[in-house]
Amino acid sequence: MAEKMKPSGIDWIGDVPENWYMIKLKYFSYLKGRIGWQGLTADEFIDEGPYLITGTDFENGRIQFDRSYHISDERYNEAPEIQLKEGDLLVTKDGTVGKMAYVDMLPDKASLNSHLLLIRPLENKFDNRFLFWLMSSSVFNGYTEYAQDGTVMASLSQEKIGNFIAYFPEITEQQAIADFLDKECAKIDSIAADLEKQIALLQQYKKSLITETVTKGLDKSVPMKDSSIEGIGKVPSHWKVNRLKYAAAVKTGPFGTQLSASEYSDEGIPVINVKNIGYGTIIEDDLDYVPDEVCQRLAQHQLQLGDIVFGRKGAVDKHAIITESQIGWVQGSDCIRVRIDGDIDSRYLNYLFDTVYFAEYVLLYAVGTTMASINSDILTNSRILVPPITEQRCIADFLDSNCKTLFEIIENKQSQLATLQQHKKSLIYEYVTGKKKKTSKGGAVRWLSKQDN
Repeated sequence: MAEKMKPSGIDWIGDVPENWYMIKLKYFSYLKGRIGWQGLTADEFIDEGPYLITGTDFENGRIQFDRSYHISDERYNEAPEIQLKEGDLLVTKDGTVGKMAYVDMLPDKASLNSHLLLIRPLENKFDNRFLFWLMSSSVFNGYTEYAQDGTVMASLSQEKIGNFIAYFPEITEQQAIADFLDKECAKIDSIAADLEKQIALLQQYKKSLITETVTKGLDKSVPMKDSSIEGIGKVPSHWKVNRLKYAAAVKTGPFGTQLSASEYSDEGIPVINVKNIGYGTIIEDDLDYVPDEVCQRLAQHQLQLGDIVFGRKGAVDKHAIITESQIGWVQGSDCIRVRIDGDIDSRYLNYLFDTVYFAEYVLLYAVGTTMASINSDILTNSRILVPPITEQRCIADFLDSNCKTLFEIIENKQSQLATLQQHKKSLIYEYVTGKKKKTSKGGAVRWLSKQDN
């Protein structure tokens, strides 16, 4: 017989078991955060001593102590209220709000920076591991989206975290749920880590294949010469080395009043902005659009087949080639366009831009302290390898075929990873809200949906 459910009255929770009770976090937990830095500066960080934990030390719900800063015992003793104990929960309340960590071990004394909040249950009616899974779920995420402040940087005050409302079963069921999720999510995380490793190795192999092919060619028997380009070394002796400005025209996107975000529309001609530029290809998710009349006004910024587009800011080594389906789209304000103006195959050049050498070049010469930025001069003065045009096309054909296969394998594994992560998310939500329940039948333990009879 299915257990009776009742409405929680909270959209992101839904129905919960009838015997679960509702309580605010602040009524059963010790909540403390660092009040300011008390004059602490980075100059005081030392090589050993008590740990100073930050949100960047969190990974998969645990603290990576090898990443942490160290502070003196004097600084540690200044704030006894936030000295960590095993079993404590930590949550980020600024920046990436709601990121969780469970303190399952302490290699040494540890304290917190001002962006974290310590959560510690006050009585034995609550299991902190259950609370960890609850606050790692979409239940707490839904609450943080509703409650957070901040326009420039998202934040969640201690008061608002304390007002988080949740439903709880009795302590024995909390422990059973936590035990189950500890075990099952560890399995999922292990599979996910293996997939991530495979994806990283495949991407590394793809990058090395591209670099080797566009710098050494397909025929390994030809005579070689020094390219005089650091990071490339020897290249086929019949290849030329040139500046990009002698092979292509480089144009920055429309400035200032030429194109403003207020002119974007829900439909029309797509605009390629930096968010749409990947490594080699255009990302067609979240495109902006402009009406036909704006597009006509910006005719000089319309894109042609084989154009290569860079983002001017951020990940400046990203670039993408324009395909047939993207002809006529508009180059955005934060983009730089490279248009072939010589005996160059644009596909070959796009692959050349995807080498380790070129990425290191643009990152070396990029300007800006807060965010990397490139300009047309940096690109036009870059040095490129120029094989005979027929050889360029052979190289491009070879890489098109091999990279397509690698891309499909990588995409399949990324899809598996996304499915796995969604399964984990759903699993946690279903059990911390009681929509699935651990029951014992015939001496065997199994987990049943509330809809099961």
